[in-house]
Amino acid sequence: MAGRPILITIIALITVLEGILTVVSGALVSFSSENAFLQDVFSAISLEYLINDVATWLGASLIIVGILILVVGLGLLLGWKFAWYVAAVIYFLTLIVSLYSVAVSLATGEYLAVTALIPAIIVLVLIYYIFRPKVKEFYGL
Repeated sequence: MAGRPILITIIALITVLEGILTVVSGALVSFSSENAFLQDVFSAISLEYLINDVATWLGASLIIVGILILVVGLGLLLGWKFAWYVAAVIYFLTLIVSLYSVAVSLATGEYLAVTALIPAIIVLVLIYYIFRPKVKEFYGL
């Protein structure tokens, strides 16, 4: 197996950090049904009784997603083949969503499509990079 490329180390560490932040966010949302923002939103739409349920489910969902992101980040760092596949799928889905956002922005006359192009460009670079021969060799592909 080839040595880990430096950019893979950076991408993996950013992914691990993202996972940690997502888990922490989920815990904060889940355990804070007294969240002022959620109270304002639900009182504005007259659904105050849903605050606890939504906070619990949203927080639990974020914690699960955060744990999955952590596992993928660690897998990218350690050279696990499945992590490469998961990252590739996520990058392609992100590209599709970003391009859809650009199309919707342009179709509705909102010319903020440039801001939706930024994630698309970043993901295109990531897709290009993870398909490089040395990166694929690191993951045993």
